[in-house]
Order: sequence, then C-alpha cells, then structure tokens
Amino acid sequence: MAALVVFVLILLSFGGIVLGVGALILLLNKGEKAEEIKALLEGMWIDLKDLSVRFVRLYNLLEAFIKELVRREPEGIDEAAKVEDVTSVAVVSEIDEAAIDECIVEDAGNNDQS
Repeated sequence: MAALVVFVLILLSFGGIVLGVGALILLLNKGEKAEEIKALLEGMWIDLKDLSVRFVRLYNLLEAFIKELVRREPEGIDEAAKVEDVTSVAVVSEIDEAAIDECIVEDAGNNDQS
C-alpha cells in the first residue's frame, strides 16, 4: 500500500514538473504558434469553469426537484388514505342502515306476534 502511495506521489510530481516546464516555455515564447496555443488553453480553461458552474446549477436543481418529489409523495398517500376512509365510512353506514332496517322489521314482527 505504501509503495502505491509513493508511486502516485512520484507520478503526480513528475506530471507537475512537466506541466510547469511547458507553461514556462509557453509564457516566455512570443511566437505565433505559442500565442495560438495560449489562446486555445485559455478558451479551454474558460469552458471548464463554465462547465463546473453548470454542473453546480444542475446539482442544485436536481436536489430541489428530489426534495419536491419527496414532499409531494406523502401528500398523495394521505389523499389515498382519506379516500379509503370516506369509502369505508360510506360502506359501514350503508351496512348500519341495512341492519337498522332489519331490526325494525324483526321488532315489528315480534310486536305483531305478541
């Protein structure tokens, strides 16, 4: 594991040295090709910054969208539960009315027999 860490550090330092020397050569060179390379690198840098800003905006929008979905889902569940409650109350009241009617009919039948 330590050998891997040392290898990565050496690789990063070597890459940093190469990039540093390349940047120094570009900065000190005033040729036409060097100016063109500098312009391309500057454009790439600006595009990378713009890309990172857009990724941050996308992340924020997705986060807000997911939070809205999470808030909306329990409300839908509550509405479904309310509909079930209303339906069950209606069914129970119909059953109660039928039972009351049966009791009245039985009671009337018992009164006639006595």
